[in-house]
Amino acid sequence: MSPNAWARWATGRDDIIAEAPLDQEFQWVTRRTDALIPCNSESTGPFLMPTELLLRYNSNVGRRMRAYAALAEEKYDLPTYPLLLVMLPPGENTEISDRYEKEFLDKKAVQEYRVVKLWEMDRDISSESAKIESARPHHRERRERQSKRFLLRRRRDAEKS
Repeated sequence: MSPNAWARWATGRDDIIAEAPLDQEFQWVTRRTDALIPCNSESTGPFLMPTELLLRYNSNVGRRMRAYAALAEEKYDLPTYPLLLVMLPPGENTEISDRYEKEFLDKKAVQEYRVVKLWEMDRDISSESAKIESARPHHRERRERQSKRFLLRRRRDAEKS
C-alpha cells in the first residue's frame, strides 16, 4: 500500500496526504518493522504516524508505543497518530490494549494508539497492509531523499515562525 493509501486507511480520513516514511533520521528508536510516516491534512495540519508491526502482541508494547510517539513528537515538533499492527492473535487470556497507562506518585502517563488486528481482516487487505513502504529496501534511496526534503521544509517552517 502506498503511504497515502495506508494513512487514509489507518485514520479513516480521505483528506490525509502522506509522504515517504522517515527512516534514517529516526533510526535510534526504530526497529526494522517500524515506520514513521509524515502526513498532512487540511483539517489537522501536519502530523506523524509512528507505526509498529508485531508478529504477536506482548505486554510491553504499550510503553514502547508511548515512548515512540513521544520521541517522534519531540524530535519533529508534530503531533502523532500512533498505530500498532498485530499480525497473529494473542495467546489465551491475553487482551490487546489500545492504551498505555502508568501511575507513579499520583502522576499519570497515558498514551492511546490505534490497534489493527491483521488476522481479523480480509487476507488481501492484511497482506497489502503488511507491505509498508518502509519494509521495501529497493525504495530506500527515494525514501531518504523524500525524508530529507521533509526535514528541510520543517526546518524552514520553524525558522519562519
